Amino acid sequence: MTDASQNKDIAAYLAAFEREARRLRLTDWRGIAADVHGHINEAVDYGKPIGDVLRAMGKPEALARAYAMELAMQRPAGGGWLGPALRLTGLVAVGGVITLIVVVALGSVGVTLVFAGLVFLTAGLLEAANVHFSFVHLGGVSPWAFVAASPLILGVGLGALWLLVRYVRFAAGQLVRSVPVRAAA
Repeated sequence: MTDASQNKDIAAYLAAFEREARRLRLTDWRGIAADVHGHINEAVDYGKPIGDVLRAMGKPEALARAYAMELAMQRPAGGGWLGPALRLTGLVAVGGVITLIVVVALGSVGVTLVFAGLVFLTAGLLEAANVHFSFVHLGGVSPWAFVAASPLILGVGLGALWLLVRYVRFAAGQLVRSVPVRAAA
């Protein structure tokens, strides 16, 4: 079993884990915390030093986010993809300010440039076909210049969205990897 200092270390770790689990609104945070506590006790009972066990489990906040990420990625039976995708995106954004900045920047740049590229292509082709709208002003630039620029603008926009997807997958993978692997019974 554990001595008083080990119990204090375990209690501090679990308290931090539970705080983060509640903040992330994990529905069964008590059950998950009990499961984590059981893993800790099992490792200590096998003779592993408590410091090594807690270090191997990672920061309690990261572990709680990993559980939240894992639960968010599980699609309910008969459910759609939008709910889990939105929860997953929200959890990734909660993962840090830098992630939030990257997600917002890449998302807004990607969507804006894809839209702009499509507008450039459409406006250029319509103007080249002598279909003129009063609200479309090319400023003396050839319509074919707009058509020629549109693939570049579209490409940069799609590249930003591709980077966004890659980054979200990377961040989700980092959170999921922080969950300790259960030993086979």
